[in-house]
Amino acid sequence: MGLLIAGSILLLQVGCGKKEPASKVDTRSPHNTSTTAQASEGLPKACWPRLDDIRKAGHPVSAEELDKWYSPVAADENAARIYSKAFALLKRPEGKDPALPILGGASLPKPSDPISPAMVKVTGDVLSQNQAALELLHEGAKFQLCRYPVDLKLGSAATLPHLAAIKTSAQMLSLQSMVAAEKGEQDQAVKAILAGLSLANSLKQEPLLISQLVRFVAVNLTANALERLLNRHTLSDQQLQKLLAGFDSVEQPESITRTLIGERCMIIHGFGDLPRLLQEFKNLKGGLPHSIPADYQKQPVFIEDFEMAMDILDDLISARQKPFPEKLEAEDQLAVAIAEAREKKLLVTGVFTPAFSSLFTKEAEYTATVRLAQTALALERYRLAHQDALPKALDELTPAFVKSVPQDPFTGKPLSFKSRLQKNYVLYSVGKDLTDDEGAEKQARPTDAHYDIAIGVAR
Repeated sequence: MGLLIAGSILLLQVGCGKKEPASKVDTRSPHNTSTTAQASEGLPKACWPRLDDIRKAGHPVSAEELDKWYSPVAADENAARIYSKAFALLKRPEGKDPALPILGGASLPKPSDPISPAMVKVTGDVLSQNQAALELLHEGAKFQLCRYPVDLKLGSAATLPHLAAIKTSAQMLSLQSMVAAEKGEQDQAVKAILAGLSLANSLKQEPLLISQLVRFVAVNLTANALERLLNRHTLSDQQLQKLLAGFDSVEQPESITRTLIGERCMIIHGFGDLPRLLQEFKNLKGGLPHSIPADYQKQPVFIEDFEMAMDILDDLISARQKPFPEKLEAEDQLAVAIAEAREKKLLVTGVFTPAFSSLFTKEAEYTATVRLAQTALALERYRLAHQDALPKALDELTPAFVKSVPQDPFTGKPLSFKSRLQKNYVLYSVGKDLTDDEGAEKQARPTDAHYDIAIGVAR
């Protein structure tokens, strides 16, 4: 989870530490009545024209505007009201129980292998202790809208205590699905996966990078639970369609567009309040990667620094209109811009922008995971309709089970599919190294340089 720009670093480490357009999206700010002077407090007048341009595009430029842009939701329609109650009841096990997977120190067996009775018991005990919280997580999944009580007007001083709770809740729901699958309770396993996807979607409107990374983690957990469920049981067509609808709902490319717009506000906030930013960075482990003079805002290079940071964000936001894999080219362009900023000693840009370096790659990995889940569910529906037989190629799924064969976001070509004995199969994306490793997944070793993003079923 190291992919954080400075705004999110501060929100996570300073705030949360106290507690534990690709598709067309309405990214316009509804608050264009504020004057530029009000929105640019703390910035030299030379910066104001750039803020005017951003606001003419309908986007927020201040922390206050960003808070309003993260639209409020009526209390009786807000899933956060239910989720917050669930978070308050969570009982995360202390330490790393060597017999407990995901929340503890135990490794799960391969998805095609059964979970040991001892592991089922230890996990079941934890789930029983969290039964009240789990019930509320399932209740919250019934709501379509969510807005957590985050006060973004505070800028880098805002806190995000719900993010750690969402990650723990997603882990709990993943375990609940896995245990249910092991016990033969397919309906309960399906419901837990769907609840996990709804929980992830509760963050889709939150315009901060760390929030979207937590959303990625939550969906990855549910995808792992799905792989185990498909290995253990043949599901009904109704169950498969429900799961497919759930995974269809979470790709959400517009969420990253919103995030870039939101993080740009945090960067503007940082430029406008450098003394506070510098103080907060001093409080963080490691501090700043390089020193920034206290009078930096008065130096001529400050305006060039500000313009460079805005150029980088504008380019990243514009790149959102491109499909994968063309979108990934933005990372190469960003690397050139960062090198230029360092050569020119643009100090604030040097703090804020390097963490964007692999943003689109991480999104591509997430997109691949979602598309693999969707395709696996379509394959299972095909099997039901063809006496358990698998297709020879993925294009046989069209148009009855998918409109078109999902593409690998890293290549723009169809996802890879290999079947064995017409019963077992593996679906995979070649991943960021662009090397076809025959569906070999990353292992828990730092030396694993080559791997694919895969989902396999051997049943």
